[in-house]
Amino acid sequence: MVYRPEVGAYLNNQQAVANLQFHSLHERQNQAPGMVDQGQGDAPGWVRVASTNSQREGVQSSDDTSYLVHAGSDVLRVSDGADGSIRLGVMGAYGKSDNQADNGRLSASGNVDGYSVGLYGTWYGNQDILSGPYVDSWVMHGWFDNTVKGQGLPTEDYKSRNLAGSLEAGYSFPVYENARQRMFIEPQGQVIVSDYRADRHTEGNGTTVSGQSGSSVITRLGLRAHAELQLDSSTQPLRPFAEVNWWHGPDSQSATFDGVTVRDELPGDRLEAKLGLQGNVTNAVSVWSSLGFEAGADEYSAVKSQVGVKYAW
Repeated sequence: MVYRPEVGAYLNNQQAVANLQFHSLHERQNQAPGMVDQGQGDAPGWVRVASTNSQREGVQSSDDTSYLVHAGSDVLRVSDGADGSIRLGVMGAYGKSDNQADNGRLSASGNVDGYSVGLYGTWYGNQDILSGPYVDSWVMHGWFDNTVKGQGLPTEDYKSRNLAGSLEAGYSFPVYENARQRMFIEPQGQVIVSDYRADRHTEGNGTTVSGQSGSSVITRLGLRAHAELQLDSSTQPLRPFAEVNWWHGPDSQSATFDGVTVRDELPGDRLEAKLGLQGNVTNAVSVWSSLGFEAGADEYSAVKSQVGVKYAW
């Protein structure tokens, strides 16, 4: 069955909202011990900017470009009573997504624009956070303005919101060390629960859009290789990293238009690979960047990039 392209735009908006909040510990803050030998430890304040461009074949051909500015800071750091530490922090984000849906004859555009706030907590099992176990959790709640615009049609506006929570754990095993370099292998696991809610909306042509709300569970299994390289005694260390992740989540989503429910196929399994580099610009400032690629079912592909900064005050 061929649906009008606005159907695809509503479904694209639904998918975009949750994805704007999803992240891992290392995406949020990376691993920046800083100049521990000078008593500074790793920086509490951080900001990252991320962008993603993705394509897939669901109920219609879809293309989406999203941008995110995500910032926060540790507000409490305490010892766990042994060699580790516990950090609690606050964060906020602004995200924007623009998408196109094409049914082969006509196209429509969708847009998501909104803010999220949240809390996070991390336990590191070792004083040196490059090695050993960690457990990270976060929760974010966001409010979003959504639009759908068909060719020659008025713009449709509606509200949505999303509540997401994550639990992640990993263990960084040292595999090689000498006077100037250390190398680690870090298996990881993560579970994200997301609850999406969208207002019932009646279009200008009288079509009632409903049934978009729902909950989902997304899991990730990953393997991260990272290293600390001291090129010479006068420079800050460099920390290259590489990751491979397998994401698993819902393989469909749906919405109802005048009582007719449309089910949209999603890539239930996605393989992600990324490369990145982190380093200290000064004793107080560390920066990182990464470039990644995802592939999955339904001709899904995505290119993801990110830059981030941590600052110690």
